[in-house]
Amino acid sequence: MKKNYIVLIVMLITGLLQPVNGDVTDFKKIVEDYISVNTIKATITQHIYAEDGSAEVFTGNYFAASKGFIRIDYIHPEIQTVVVNDSGLFWYYNDRRILFRSQKKENNDGSIPIMMNVIPQDLLKNIDVISEGMIFYSFFKRAEVYSITSKNSKVKLILWIDPVSKTIRRKYLLDESGREIVKEEYTEHALINGIYIPSRIEFKARTYGGIVHTVTEYSGIVVNGRLDNNIFKFKITPEMEVRILGDKR
Repeated sequence: MKKNYIVLIVMLITGLLQPVNGDVTDFKKIVEDYISVNTIKATITQHIYAEDGSAEVFTGNYFAASKGFIRIDYIHPEIQTVVVNDSGLFWYYNDRRILFRSQKKENNDGSIPIMMNVIPQDLLKNIDVISEGMIFYSFFKRAEVYSITSKNSKVKLILWIDPVSKTIRRKYLLDESGREIVKEEYTEHALINGIYIPSRIEFKARTYGGIVHTVTEYSGIVVNGRLDNNIFKFKITPEMEVRILGDKR
């Protein structure tokens, strides 16, 4: 169950992208591009690294739509169905008929992993964006740095943006004390419908169980394709053994 909890964190880590107050033109253009994304579907390969250096690989099909709806149909290492909808999260082991469930929190605003899904338009408010200038990193690569703060959250979002391609390269989440709690590196992108969609994301986060480290690769990405809303529904049936997410039995 520990590995499942790690993957869940990767899926649900909350982005704070919202419209820009002030004259930060390049950043605003990036946000506007991603607002135009209504659906995404792709094939994913997810590498989960344990603290002992071992790794487990998950593969499957990924779907996302506005309002933060997500579905993942894992094929390897076993068939699993993961659905995030208005009711919460459902994680079902099809062959074992075990369902892990987490109800939606009252303060869950439906936000979704940054840049990999839709940025809900009703969230685009109440933030301040500050340009922190240009930095050099890794063999004289350059990045424009922006800090984003929200009235609805105590964390600060730091984004590194490539000044030429205008793609997101790194994302940091800092807690109220300024400590880094999440780091994401966007090492590859796919240009789809004029928008650069991250296709490889390395993720690290501090959790109560230690440092989480994953790498997720997205391939065959389709943007704004037709998705049947029914795929984001999940029906609990009598033969399912229902547990609360995090239950280690």
